[in-house]
Amino acid sequence: MPVAAKFLLELEEPAGETDRIYQSPPFLLPAEFQWSATVPFEIPVSYFVADGNYTFVATLTDLTTTPGTVLGTDTATFFIDDRPWWEKSVSSELGLGVELELEGLSNN
Repeated sequence: MPVAAKFLLELEEPAGETDRIYQSPPFLLPAEFQWSATVPFEIPVSYFVADGNYTFVATLTDLTTTPGTVLGTDTATFFIDDRPWWEKSVSSELGLGVELELEGLSNN
């Protein structure tokens, strides 16, 4: 039997904060629904991105129950290490002749 549902995607940051990335409007979820997807997400190389563990949390909720029943959840966790970037930056500022190299992360 189809149900009214919503999809929520959140990002849990190292400091314990949670950011809502996306929340769908209510939609009709058919019975025996199955879906698989890979969503590319570019992580910027930035002084302002703190190092630590980040976790994407996807949740599918049935809105026909009170309070909504969680139909399914999935997570993807990754680690950002900004120390190599910071160490090279500080060494360069101190005049030690170290080149600043920014290396991006890949989702492969």
